[in-house]
Amino acid sequence: MTAVERSSAQTIEGLSIGEPLAAGNGTKVAGPISVAARSLGAMEKGVKLSAMVLPGSHEILRLDVKWQERPVGVPAYFADFKFGVTTLSAISSRFGSKGLLNAKVPPVQAKQGYLSFVSSYEVKNSRLIVSFTTRVDKAALAYFRNIQANDLYDQVADVAVLTSISIANRDEFAERAGPAVADVGYKPIEWIASSADAVPKRIPDLSRVRLSQLPVARIYTGPNNAPDLTGRASVFQTFASRLSERMADGPDYAGEYAIVRVPCGRDCVDVFAGNVRTGEVFRFPLAAQRVPALKLQFSLKSRMMVAQWQETVSQACVVQIFDFENDEWIELFKHTIGSSSLCAKSLKANLQP
Repeated sequence: MTAVERSSAQTIEGLSIGEPLAAGNGTKVAGPISVAARSLGAMEKGVKLSAMVLPGSHEILRLDVKWQERPVGVPAYFADFKFGVTTLSAISSRFGSKGLLNAKVPPVQAKQGYLSFVSSYEVKNSRLIVSFTTRVDKAALAYFRNIQANDLYDQVADVAVLTSISIANRDEFAERAGPAVADVGYKPIEWIASSADAVPKRIPDLSRVRLSQLPVARIYTGPNNAPDLTGRASVFQTFASRLSERMADGPDYAGEYAIVRVPCGRDCVDVFAGNVRTGEVFRFPLAAQRVPALKLQFSLKSRMMVAQWQETVSQACVVQIFDFENDEWIELFKHTIGSSSLCAKSLKANLQP
């Protein structure tokens, strides 16, 4: 393998395909092994890192990063992709195709009540294959039972979110996945390293956060339309009554949206933004992941959505700020403000100086 094929940009937690696994980073030399020294740091980021190595030389053949489902929005080591946020449709749109279709690795897999999609691409100027796995959660799957197989991909592409990423030596991938057929429009992709940790983020003064900082251009005053639960939004059919009732009351967020809250269990609430002008319905990303102790702050005159929630593993209290523009949730800021006791307080109290 040449230096180009082992480009340092194609690394995860400092590990590269083709490089030997350093002593102390694992106890086995055959089959998948846990990368102990590296995974400790990775686990703090909400992911688990593992490797496949060649017996004897310990050369790394494959690196796998699996999201542990918390927290939402963890950088996925590639460009601006984020675990639990980046969707299957975003991946296929970015690369212009669904990727490689392999004989031994079905592009759609049903396992443990989930539906997973594997999208694999060759990396330009290398002998590497990168694979992105996205998944539809159990709750959403119930609404796809009657969908024809030919329509399944298009129907779930907007709700299947990124859960793992893998980089593999092309030979290892071919042996494991079998012969490949490229999707229409397929071409190798450029590897773009994530820059999430390159520059420390400046932590703003939360007491200076104002919803008025993201004003809307206008406020809709026309008739309140019922939710359109066809196509992409068909997975929300179970919430049709609640969506209809709330949207009939008019907008209370971002000029033309009604925020709809639906209880989903103990200390759990599902949240949707229903456009009373068009009928379109959008799920709030944190609600889709069932984060506990979720509290929201928003306004009819602002696109800003401020969320407070509790980290499942660390029990820390987190404040996260989103902009909702052109029907897309954009994360602007995320910061741990302290222990779980702070999440018992209101957002207003935690945003005060």
